[in-house]
Amino acid sequence: MADEDLPQYDSDSDKEEEATTGKVQQTAGHISTTAASFRDFLLKPEILRAINDCAFEHPSKVQEEAIPDGLAGNDIVAQAKSGMGKTAVFVVVTLERITAEDGLQCVVIVHTRELAYQVAKEFERFKAYLEGITVHSIYGGVAMPAQQKQLKDDPPHVIVACPGRLKVLINMKAVVLNNLKIFVIDEVDKVLEKADMRQDVQEIFYKTPKAKQTMVFSATLPPEIRGTVMKFVRNVSLLLPSSSSPKSSIRLATTQSSLQSTPPPPQPPRTGRRPCVHSFLRSVAVCGTLRHPRRAV
Repeated sequence: MADEDLPQYDSDSDKEEEATTGKVQQTAGHISTTAASFRDFLLKPEILRAINDCAFEHPSKVQEEAIPDGLAGNDIVAQAKSGMGKTAVFVVVTLERITAEDGLQCVVIVHTRELAYQVAKEFERFKAYLEGITVHSIYGGVAMPAQQKQLKDDPPHVIVACPGRLKVLINMKAVVLNNLKIFVIDEVDKVLEKADMRQDVQEIFYKTPKAKQTMVFSATLPPEIRGTVMKFVRNVSLLLPSSSSPKSSIRLATTQSSLQSTPPPPQPPRTGRRPCVHSFLRSVAVCGTLRHPRRAV
């Protein structure tokens, strides 16, 4: 897949220190531990109550790995099979981090209206006891004036949207991204598969604040997609299944930054001399095998 139109950050690689003792691992500036239950994540009581209502007791593998990183504000790229609770990761992290006072703070990009509706319902389920949090789903096939009126009369804190309609509403100033804290792409392999949708996502991403958290999820992450995905994130926790065992995963804590929120300046004309090639340092920590959870959100 061509991704030459995705510019890169001009940033130096950051230094990262990592220490492991027993079951405690320090990654990207925070401590993550093996979680026996959702209470170990120290979530808001309202969120824990909603989780309890759903009869979920133990986090799945991807939730155990990704939720602590998400709560710490780190960017995440996570791959896990369908049914392992990827949606709950960004739903829980978002509801924990946003407030009722700051307007639109999270945008979730999906590739179909059916998925937009489904993800919005998950937000509704987990925010059942949270007051003042509004979630809207936005997609084509609905009259534009009706969506504009809904956004004006009931301003959302979270928008779950297909990129085409969202881009139009942003250009019409019906959606304002100034206070955005979290940018999520769900089923990223499908979202970035088509060039027109990929272009819409890029244009939306350019209009978001640079200081935000980006989380990307997918059941499959082919190499050609992975290269493009990594251009959307910085200081990222990369959670991938291990090829040696379906029960284990590989965590790559990287510091490379790749896609800016503002278009890059024009490049100077080439000279006869070859340009320097900058390399970025990456530190790799391999996590051990953990048991399958009894329940997954």
